[in-house]
Amino acid sequence: MRPRGVSLSNFDLTWNGKAVRRIQVMPVQRVLRYPVELKKDADQQIVYVTSDGFTNLVAYSARKTLSPIVPPAPQDWGGEVWPLSWTGPIFIDQDRNGKVVIPAENSARRRQVHSCM
Repeated sequence: MRPRGVSLSNFDLTWNGKAVRRIQVMPVQRVLRYPVELKKDADQQIVYVTSDGFTNLVAYSARKTLSPIVPPAPQDWGGEVWPLSWTGPIFIDQDRNGKVVIPAENSARRRQVHSCM
């Protein structure tokens, strides 16, 4: 649910900290209830993973600030406040060994991030 007056513009999906998909949302003035389309799986997007990792979803708006609900901060502090929401990391143990092992960036060594046990 979004507060009245907040216009969502995008969802960004990351995998191991890198953007893998951006979903743009059409601007509307009324509240939409999902699924919008009635056919099976109409409002689903599937991303297949081939290794352990973590994902994160960010929903935000680049259309309208939160003013006047949240007054703008001084420019030194960043100025206008924009709507933003995200999930915490969702760890996926794709190989089902009880550990989520994510390759270290630019390295052949691997590091364990999260134990599923």
